[in-house]
Amino acid sequence: MERSWADDFFRAVRAKMVKGREEHSDSSLELPAATLIGEMMEECVDIAGWGAIAWMRLVKLQERVKAAEGECARCDCGRMGRAICDNDEQEGR
Repeated sequence: MERSWADDFFRAVRAKMVKGREEHSDSSLELPAATLIGEMMEECVDIAGWGAIAWMRLVKLQERVKAAEGECARCDCGRMGRAICDNDEQEGR
């Protein structure tokens, strides 16, 4: 049977929970609900920050791939064979 993304994801979640139990015993289970909510909020901020970093890297990667394929590297004008298009010149890039 083929391994799915869900299997990999839940395996990673389980490993993270086992590691957390080893580091903190079961003390997390006893924390007040408001503390757990605060922890989740901090994780959301972390995820957003890492997402912003990933976004910036993906934009640069997309530009390199477009340039390698001969497309406009900065927009979706569809012009082929140009690293900089008329849209860049109009916007002062």
